[in-house]
Amino acid sequence: MPDPAIDAVRAEAARVVALARSLTPTDWSAPSRCDDWTVADVIAHLACDCQRFTEWLADAERGVLVPPFPPEQFRADNAMMLERFTGVTGPRRLAAFESAFGRWIERAAALDPATPQRHPRGTISVGSQLLLAAGEFAIHGWDVADALGRDWDPPAALVDIVAAWTSNVAPVRNGDPWHALLKASGRTPI
Repeated sequence: MPDPAIDAVRAEAARVVALARSLTPTDWSAPSRCDDWTVADVIAHLACDCQRFTEWLADAERGVLVPPFPPEQFRADNAMMLERFTGVTGPRRLAAFESAFGRWIERAAALDPATPQRHPRGTISVGSQLLLAAGEFAIHGWDVADALGRDWDPPAALVDIVAAWTSNVAPVRNGDPWHALLKASGRTPI
């Protein structure tokens, strides 16, 4: 039986890839909704995330569950990883994302979703990481699309996942779970 988390993250990655393939050379250098990041930087960040997730799966398979760094170092770790893409074009950053995503999702799909793995916030399951990644891809897709004046509404299946996740992050009170997730991530949805 297909794992809904695998399906959700694959679908959201495909949406990000489709968006990125539609970008013009000017779009790649445009500022995104992420502070100090261009659209190309957002796509490179997603490539870095997938590389990081693959490393954490390899650690899980070896039984290493110690957090890789404290949560307050996310920003610094993201900046360090993004330096790998200095001078790399937007389309090549997209190719790196597609490749890194393919390696990660293949490895994740081969594991039981309940497998424990490391994460800066502690030990989580592979399935939880998949759901976090689906939300991450959705948020960063919005960062790009919204900055370029394009619509980016999440699919209904992802909204269900987001609703479950945001109930642990930012309670949804008579509101839209997608906007709750954007707000919890520091974005101001329109």
